[in-house]
Amino acid sequence: LGSFYCCVSCNTVDNDRNRTKVGYPCPRCGETNEAPRVYFPITALSLVDLIQGFYHIEGNAVAHFRLYNPKTDPSLATVVFFCSLGDVLLTHLLKEIMLKQGVVKKERDRLLADNLSIRLRVDRLYPALTQQKWTSDLKQVSAGKGLNYLETNKLFLEVNECRNLWLHQGNRWGISPDLPKRCVQAIWPLLCLFVA
Repeated sequence: LGSFYCCVSCNTVDNDRNRTKVGYPCPRCGETNEAPRVYFPITALSLVDLIQGFYHIEGNAVAHFRLYNPKTDPSLATVVFFCSLGDVLLTHLLKEIMLKQGVVKKERDRLLADNLSIRLRVDRLYPALTQQKWTSDLKQVSAGKGLNYLETNKLFLEVNECRNLWLHQGNRWGISPDLPKRCVQAIWPLLCLFVA
Protein backbone atom coordinates (compact mmCIF):
# COMPACT_ATOMS: atom_id res chain seq x y z
CA LEU A 1 0.00 0.00 0.00
CA GLY A 2 1.29 3.43 -0.84
CA SER A 3 3.98 2.37 -3.30
CA PHE A 4 4.07 5.25 -5.74
CA TYR A 5 7.11 5.83 -7.91
CA CYS A 6 8.29 8.83 -9.87
CA CYS A 7 10.14 8.94 -13.17
CA VAL A 8 13.30 10.98 -12.68
CA SER A 9 13.13 12.26 -16.25
CA CYS A 10 9.51 13.38 -16.70
CA ASN A 11 8.30 13.34 -13.06
CA THR A 12 5.34 11.08 -13.86
CA VAL A 13 4.00 9.59 -10.64
CA ASP A 14 2.16 6.27 -10.62
CA ASN A 15 2.07 2.93 -8.84
CA ASP A 16 3.63 0.95 -11.69
CA ARG A 17 5.75 -1.62 -9.81
CA ASN A 18 7.79 -2.19 -12.97
CA ARG A 19 9.52 1.11 -12.17
CA THR A 20 11.43 -0.79 -9.45
CA LYS A 21 13.29 -2.71 -12.19
CA VAL A 22 16.60 -1.17 -13.25
CA GLY A 23 16.46 -0.14 -16.90
CA TYR A 24 12.67 -0.18 -17.15
CA PRO A 25 11.59 2.45 -19.71
CA CYS A 26 9.07 5.00 -18.49
CA PRO A 27 5.78 4.40 -20.36
CA ARG A 28 5.32 8.17 -20.71
CA CYS A 29 8.73 9.50 -21.80
CA GLY A 30 10.61 6.30 -22.68
CA GLU A 31 13.64 7.18 -20.54
CA THR A 32 15.15 4.48 -18.34
CA ASN A 33 15.89 5.08 -14.68
CA GLU A 34 18.93 3.69 -12.93
CA ALA A 35 17.02 3.21 -9.70
CA PRO A 36 13.41 3.62 -8.59
CA ARG A 37 12.47 6.86 -6.94
CA VAL A 38 9.75 6.49 -4.32
CA TYR A 39 7.46 9.50 -4.59
CA PHE A 40 6.24 9.94 -1.01
CA PRO A 41 8.61 10.60 1.88
CA ILE A 42 9.32 7.58 4.05
CA THR A 43 7.42 9.23 6.92
CA ALA A 44 4.19 8.87 4.92
CA LEU A 45 4.72 5.15 4.48
CA SER A 46 5.58 4.79 8.19
CA LEU A 47 2.38 6.62 9.12
CA VAL A 48 0.34 4.23 6.95
CA ASP A 49 1.86 1.35 8.92
CA LEU A 50 1.11 3.08 12.24
CA ILE A 51 -2.51 3.82 11.30
CA GLN A 52 -3.13 0.24 10.31
CA GLY A 53 -1.21 -1.15 13.28
CA PHE A 54 -3.05 0.86 15.91
CA TYR A 55 -6.41 0.29 14.26
CA HIS A 56 -5.98 -3.48 14.55
CA ILE A 57 -4.74 -3.54 18.16
CA GLU A 58 -7.00 -5.31 20.61
CA GLY A 59 -7.70 -3.19 23.69
CA ASN A 60 -5.55 -5.21 26.09
CA ALA A 61 -2.60 -5.43 23.73
CA VAL A 62 -2.04 -1.67 23.93
CA ALA A 63 -0.05 -2.04 27.16
CA HIS A 64 2.57 -3.91 25.15
CA PHE A 65 3.48 -0.70 23.29
CA ARG A 66 3.86 1.34 26.51
CA LEU A 67 2.63 4.42 24.64
CA TYR A 68 -0.74 4.36 26.36
CA ASN A 69 -2.04 2.83 29.52
CA PRO A 70 -4.42 -0.11 29.05
CA LYS A 71 -7.49 2.07 29.63
CA THR A 72 -6.70 4.34 26.69
CA ASP A 73 -8.45 3.71 23.39
CA PRO A 74 -5.99 2.95 20.55
CA SER A 75 -8.45 4.49 18.09
CA LEU A 76 -7.14 7.90 19.17
CA ALA A 77 -3.77 6.97 17.71
CA THR A 78 -5.44 5.95 14.44
CA VAL A 79 -7.06 9.39 14.18
CA VAL A 80 -3.90 11.31 15.13
CA PHE A 81 -1.73 9.34 12.70
CA PHE A 82 -4.29 9.77 9.90
CA CYS A 83 -4.14 13.55 10.39
CA SER A 84 -0.35 13.39 10.41
CA LEU A 85 -0.42 11.40 7.17
CA GLY A 86 -2.59 14.02 5.49
CA ASP A 87 -0.33 16.78 6.76
CA VAL A 88 2.80 15.03 5.46
CA LEU A 89 1.18 14.42 2.07
CA LEU A 90 -0.08 18.00 1.74
CA THR A 91 3.31 19.42 2.78
CA HIS A 92 5.01 17.14 0.24
CA LEU A 93 2.65 18.30 -2.52
CA LEU A 94 3.20 21.97 -1.69
CA LYS A 95 6.98 21.48 -1.66
CA GLU A 96 6.80 19.72 -5.04
CA ILE A 97 4.78 22.60 -6.49
CA MET A 98 7.24 25.15 -5.13
CA LEU A 99 10.24 23.17 -6.41
CA LYS A 100 8.68 23.02 -9.87
CA GLN A 101 8.21 26.80 -9.73
CA GLY A 102 11.83 27.34 -8.70
CA VAL A 103 11.04 28.70 -5.23
CA VAL A 104 14.28 28.64 -3.20
CA LYS A 105 14.44 26.57 -0.01
CA LYS A 106 14.48 29.55 2.36
CA GLU A 107 11.30 30.92 0.77
CA ARG A 108 9.64 27.47 0.73
CA ASP A 109 10.35 27.07 4.42
CA ARG A 110 8.97 30.55 5.16
CA LEU A 111 5.79 29.95 3.18
CA LEU A 112 5.16 26.67 4.98
CA ALA A 113 5.93 28.25 8.37
CA ASP A 114 3.56 31.15 7.64
CA ASN A 115 0.79 28.67 6.79
CA LEU A 116 1.03 26.01 9.50
CA SER A 117 -2.57 24.83 9.66
CA ILE A 118 -4.20 22.57 7.10
CA ARG A 119 -6.89 25.20 6.47
CA LEU A 120 -4.31 27.90 5.72
CA ARG A 121 -2.41 25.58 3.43
CA VAL A 122 -5.44 24.59 1.35
CA ASP A 123 -7.32 27.92 1.51
CA ARG A 124 -4.41 30.35 1.20
CA LEU A 125 -1.06 28.81 0.22
CA TYR A 126 -2.26 26.34 -2.43
CA PRO A 127 -4.27 28.99 -4.33
CA ALA A 128 -1.37 31.44 -4.08
CA LEU A 129 0.94 28.88 -5.68
CA THR A 130 -1.42 27.47 -8.32
CA GLN A 131 -3.89 30.27 -9.01
CA GLN A 132 -6.59 27.62 -8.44
CA LYS A 133 -8.86 26.82 -5.52
CA TRP A 134 -8.10 23.54 -3.76
CA THR A 135 -11.69 22.28 -4.06
CA SER A 136 -11.89 23.25 -7.74
CA ASP A 137 -8.80 21.20 -8.49
CA LEU A 138 -10.17 18.29 -6.45
CA LYS A 139 -13.36 18.35 -8.52
CA GLN A 140 -11.36 18.37 -11.71
CA VAL A 141 -9.06 15.46 -10.77
CA SER A 142 -11.97 13.42 -9.38
CA ALA A 143 -13.64 13.25 -12.78
CA GLY A 144 -13.32 9.77 -14.22
CA LYS A 145 -11.03 8.48 -11.47
CA GLY A 146 -13.52 6.34 -9.58
CA LEU A 147 -12.50 8.10 -6.36
CA ASN A 148 -14.26 11.11 -4.93
CA TYR A 149 -11.45 13.36 -3.74
CA LEU A 150 -13.92 15.96 -2.48
CA GLU A 151 -15.30 13.36 -0.05
CA THR A 152 -11.78 12.28 0.91
CA ASN A 153 -10.85 15.90 1.56
CA LYS A 154 -14.06 16.44 3.55
CA LEU A 155 -13.24 13.43 5.73
CA PHE A 156 -9.65 14.59 6.21
CA LEU A 157 -10.82 18.04 7.34
CA GLU A 158 -13.43 16.46 9.64
CA VAL A 159 -10.85 14.16 11.22
CA ASN A 160 -8.44 17.06 11.57
CA GLU A 161 -11.11 19.10 13.38
CA CYS A 162 -11.90 16.20 15.74
CA ARG A 163 -8.22 15.65 16.42
CA ASN A 164 -7.71 19.34 17.18
CA LEU A 165 -10.67 19.40 19.56
CA TRP A 166 -9.22 16.41 21.37
CA LEU A 167 -5.65 17.75 21.49
CA HIS A 168 -6.45 21.34 22.41
CA GLN A 169 -9.65 21.02 24.44
CA GLY A 170 -9.59 17.43 25.65
CA ASN A 171 -12.80 16.61 23.78
CA ARG A 172 -12.38 12.84 23.36
CA TRP A 173 -16.11 12.45 22.72
CA GLY A 174 -15.87 14.40 19.47
CA ILE A 175 -14.22 11.34 17.93
CA SER A 176 -17.08 9.08 16.89
CA PRO A 177 -16.64 5.31 17.26
CA ASP A 178 -16.69 4.83 13.47
CA LEU A 179 -14.09 7.52 12.73
CA PRO A 180 -11.00 5.28 13.05
CA LYS A 181 -12.52 2.77 10.61
CA ARG A 182 -13.33 5.56 8.17
CA CYS A 183 -9.70 6.74 8.48
CA VAL A 184 -8.34 3.30 7.63
CA GLN A 185 -10.72 3.03 4.67
CA ALA A 186 -9.59 6.45 3.43
CA ILE A 187 -5.84 5.74 3.38
CA TRP A 188 -5.80 4.68 -0.27
CA PRO A 189 -8.01 7.56 -1.52
CA LEU A 190 -5.88 10.01 0.50
CA LEU A 191 -2.65 8.72 -1.06
CA CYS A 192 -4.23 8.80 -4.53
CA LEU A 193 -5.50 12.34 -3.96
CA PHE A 194 -1.93 13.58 -3.60
CA VAL A 195 -0.74 12.01 -6.85
CA ALA A 196 -3.81 12.87 -8.92
